[in-house]
Amino acid sequence: MQQRNILITGANRGLGFTLLSHLVSSGWNGTIFAACRSHSAFQAACDKLKLSPQTKLEFLTLDLEKGETITALAAELAQKGQFLDFVINNAALLGEEKTLTARKIFKVNFYNTMFLNQELIKSKRIKSGGRIIFISAILGNNAMFIDPMIGKCIKNASFDDLMLFSNSIIKEIDDQNHLAEIVYPDYMLPIYSLSKLFLNRFSELFGNHGDVKDQSISVYCCHPGWLATSEFNSHAPLKAEEGIKIILYLMEMPASKETQGKLYGRDRQVKDIWNPNFDYKNNIV
Repeated sequence: MQQRNILITGANRGLGFTLLSHLVSSGWNGTIFAACRSHSAFQAACDKLKLSPQTKLEFLTLDLEKGETITALAAELAQKGQFLDFVINNAALLGEEKTLTARKIFKVNFYNTMFLNQELIKSKRIKSGGRIIFISAILGNNAMFIDPMIGKCIKNASFDDLMLFSNSIIKEIDDQNHLAEIVYPDYMLPIYSLSKLFLNRFSELFGNHGDVKDQSISVYCCHPGWLATSEFNSHAPLKAEEGIKIILYLMEMPASKETQGKLYGRDRQVKDIWNPNFDYKNNIV
């Protein structure tokens, strides 16, 4: 079997570590690049893993609050002469929103996640025919907005427009000053959801970017379900083991121009997140 290399961000805990553990226990043939902030935290998480002879596990420093770690990661892969078959963008901020500014959430979940993948494409670290998968959320949909024209603008935005619009949104909602004027007051995790909606649109744009298409790289978003991966969301109905199933499916699914960049639910169906009447509550699990 051909060796394949995979990069997993946020690999030391939660969904990322569950995916890493599954690949290791399945005898992954190739190198798993585990990217996270702390080598000690990664080592502690991995101490009990048993690697098969064909599986290699390497740590890469990545802190999505620090852009310099992104360029360093791409440079390290280039220095090693390593190329990736899969990039799993799992790292994100999901916590008590009142303790975080909108800009910090967007920086990790949107801006620097974009930057990482742009750097990997720019440095040609992803093999032709490779796959980029963004772990996103059904909560990032047009039904969250009091005025559905906001979602329509995001849906139709070019890359430059998307950047300008995201910055204007942040100025409005930072410290939650005007959040209730934009998103329904009872909406779950509104700032996190907004960051994921912008990521969903970026995925569509990125999947159809010239350099990505020229290299036949497939791009997808996925909603792994409402998962109990930390103390913050321990009440969620699904375990991380359920969440990785859609990731594994997208890693092997036949490529399609029609679904390039789209958001898949845990049921393996593309979700109509731009519909202002989208029923997110019945899709969240």
